[in-house]
Amino acid sequence: MNDRFKDKVVIVTGAGSGSGIGAAAARRFHGEGAIVVLNGRREFKLAEVGAELGTDRCMIRSGDVSIAEDVESLVANVVQRFGRIDILVNWSVSWARRSSCGETSSRSMSTVSST
Repeated sequence: MNDRFKDKVVIVTGAGSGSGIGAAAARRFHGEGAIVVLNGRREFKLAEVGAELGTDRCMIRSGDVSIAEDVESLVANVVQRFGRIDILVNWSVSWARRSSCGETSSRSMSTVSST
């Protein structure tokens, strides 16, 4: 890998699945020199991804991006520690119960679109 993202501060939401696109994006940015902030709702999964990265260029902050206070806290913590945010990868997704389009409630659609 190269260092095209060397010392860039990157927040990756949805990084807590371990095997999903958010975690893969975090690994890739980290591999290319970025300081990566892992965000997701499941702290133990974030810790697994963080352990893989295993350097001081990784920060873990659990939270739910559909909750304004969680987002504000995330941003404040990152800016306090690193002084800035260079890149945001928003891969957090809330999935509604599987149903056809006609059966999906407006509340379910609102939950999906709020993240």
